[in-house]
Amino acid sequence: MTSHPAATRKLWEPVSPQATQIWKSKEILEKAKGIKLPDYNVVYEWSVANRIEFWEFCWNYSPIIHEGNYQSLTDPHARIDSIPDWFPGVCLNYAENIFFTAGHPGHAPSTVTTIALTEVREGDAESNVNLIWRGLRQKAGRLSQPRKSGVLLSLCRD
Repeated sequence: MTSHPAATRKLWEPVSPQATQIWKSKEILEKAKGIKLPDYNVVYEWSVANRIEFWEFCWNYSPIIHEGNYQSLTDPHARIDSIPDWFPGVCLNYAENIFFTAGHPGHAPSTVTTIALTEVREGDAESNVNLIWRGLRQKAGRLSQPRKSGVLLSLCRD
């Protein structure tokens, strides 16, 4: 007996797609490259066909907190399944980039009192739990203490 996956359903759609950060970045990409990307599928196809240009745009567009510099993004001839190095010479901390920004207005996470995430348990056994940005930053800060004391090794490569 063959099993068929359940039909996919859209979980969420913005009320006004043109008001989202991803739409704004798409418009800046279109202007920078002199191209038209009318919808998500076209953006996706362009990003796959032009991965170096796409990721360089993302790097320059996003306020990524990092140390070091790269000479080239990655080997443009390497197959993606060969798992090539990306941004060699650059070190970044994922959590730092989620919780803080490099000073670009409009890119900062919401204010400290807005909801950062909602925990939903299966089966509605318990009520949903909301965690605001301040609380999430505090919890992450406590978890980062061993790294700051030198207990954990750096994940950045030389």
